[in-house]
Amino acid sequence: MKEAVRSFLRRCHMPALLVPDPAGAPDMTDVFCNPPENGPRATNLLESQHFRVLGSRLPLAEGHVLIVPKDHIRVYGDIPVTWHRELEALITIVRTFQQDAYGRQSFAREQGSPPGSPGNRQSVRHAHFHLIPYSGSTPPIPDIPDAKPIRSFWDLSKYRLRDGYYHYIEVGGDRRVMPDDGHGVASAEWMLRELIGNVWDPVKLQPTKFEGKRAAEMYSDLCSRWNSWIATATIDPAVMRRARVQTIHKDVALVS
Repeated sequence: MKEAVRSFLRRCHMPALLVPDPAGAPDMTDVFCNPPENGPRATNLLESQHFRVLGSRLPLAEGHVLIVPKDHIRVYGDIPVTWHRELEALITIVRTFQQDAYGRQSFAREQGSPPGSPGNRQSVRHAHFHLIPYSGSTPPIPDIPDAKPIRSFWDLSKYRLRDGYYHYIEVGGDRRVMPDDGHGVASAEWMLRELIGNVWDPVKLQPTKFEGKRAAEMYSDLCSRWNSWIATATIDPAVMRRARVQTIHKDVALVS
């Protein structure tokens, strides 16, 4: 019955309403569904009804945070529209933490490009939303080939149904979505690299992730800042309700 409803909605170019589109079984890259038995893993900072918030173990910059669906879902364009308010509210909470703890704004990015898509850019085959702090003022997003402005995750869901997989960025409230294999992806990634001042990976055509000892130090620092912030933070109760927060983790420690 659920699949029949989903099929009807897709034919009408309508996003999922109550249940996500199926993504198949998680593979070995999916560290969110299958955390490594031996090796570093991330601890949840916060959990809501449908999402987990955690620090990145391979950060692009200090304070890099991920929002990950609890269900195995390919891309955020496939989540039900009834989850959109929850996601927006979680983004508000994370950005409040990043502003208070790091004194920085953050941009958002999702590589909505899993296996089988033309771009095939996801390193982890599970939807994950990046919030990455940057220093300085917020520049306007330049003209990017094939990029379309959107206003909400509802628009992202409609783009996913009409046009397929995608690359999504948001800076200062300006949201853009583009084909996952289009010329705009490298331009968008280069713009984000300029914001954080990171090294450019000429093979993957994206900013270079920190690894090894430096990544562990950055992750440990994020946990420490989260513990200090959450001990005194006052979060708007209305935002908490919209975020459907179930658990706020305190005394988060580095888990290996």
